[in-house]
Amino acid sequence: MRVFRYGEYIDRRPAVVWDYMMDFSTANRWRTMVTKLEKIGDGPLRAGSRLRVEFMTSGKVHEREIELLDFEPGKRWVHRTLHPSTGINGDFEYLVRPEGTGTRVFLILHVTATKWTTRLLFPLLVRSQRRVYRQQLSALKRAVEQVPVS
Repeated sequence: MRVFRYGEYIDRRPAVVWDYMMDFSTANRWRTMVTKLEKIGDGPLRAGSRLRVEFMTSGKVHEREIELLDFEPGKRWVHRTLHPSTGINGDFEYLVRPEGTGTRVFLILHVTATKWTTRLLFPLLVRSQRRVYRQQLSALKRAVEQVPVS
């Protein structure tokens, strides 16, 4: 297992940051590779909720379902992404914390390899994914800080 931890200060109140993160229509502006994100089924988001994610890699659009493992409105979101074809799975944890007059957002990524062939290439694959996901919170910061202060 590899764990990555990224943090970013955003000059907006935590409620503004959280609301932006929960507006799935903006997911493609900051979530790495995501072109569309939508909830499956009715009811509020909670642990156990499923979402449909459309994303682009290598010029191709793919679709996958993800499951929320933990959900604390305004504070924490954890989802699991399974990649059966590649044998790489990830748990993505987002934490939103007040800091001064703004917000510190963390992305903690737990990545595991489930296939022996993937385990051999795991260090190389992880290195490339690290570069990709490192940019996600910077993109969130740019997007949220364009929201007018109210």
